[in-house]
Amino acid sequence: AARPCLCAATGAPRPRGAMPVGNIAAITALRRRDRAQAGAARRVQQDKELQHAKRWTAVFRSYDTNHTGRLEQGQVRELLKAVNEGKDPSDDELAFILKFSDGNSNETIDRSEIEHAVATWRTYLAHKEKMEKVVAEFDKSGTGKLEFEELRAYLTNLNEGTEVTTDEAQWVMDKADALGDGACCLPELLMATSAWYTCVEEKEEKAKETKSSACTLL
Repeated sequence: AARPCLCAATGAPRPRGAMPVGNIAAITALRRRDRAQAGAARRVQQDKELQHAKRWTAVFRSYDTNHTGRLEQGQVRELLKAVNEGKDPSDDELAFILKFSDGNSNETIDRSEIEHAVATWRTYLAHKEKMEKVVAEFDKSGTGKLEFEELRAYLTNLNEGTEVTTDEAQWVMDKADALGDGACCLPELLMATSAWYTCVEEKEEKAKETKSSACTLL
């Protein structure tokens, strides 16, 4: 007896590699769902960023009392005072924040700079007590700042007693002396400390590269 045609039982044969229609529909649905979820996540993130920007704009406007679109020295002082629980910044601290945060060099803080200014101020406040102890120990001249040789002595202390060269100390001073008076005040000392550790890391990287090159030659 003739065998029944398999085509009748299973339908027309699919081209090799073809996928059942049901599978294609499922995958399409999953892709649509993933795109929808990604879009929703983007919208949530965009909303958060918008609310964040609105809050900072409100903060900026509350201190921009003369509506110039810029915070002048007195207004920046009030801002820093508010962040520091009502304690006035010193003249050096105010000058440092202005210098370090004023990207367009107009001696004021505009809307695009206020977040950076506040973040820098908070970072400094978190380390201020430690920097005060450093000045108390190494400020032999009694100026309230570290002059060049005093800074060098401090860096030597950070370097576990190994003397820091004049060139290294000058490099750190150049990086830290934002006010340009040839000495490190309290906020600049934080910059000097960070610059020193950057210097150490660079020296260690160079030493590793030199050692690696020597091993390759051998």
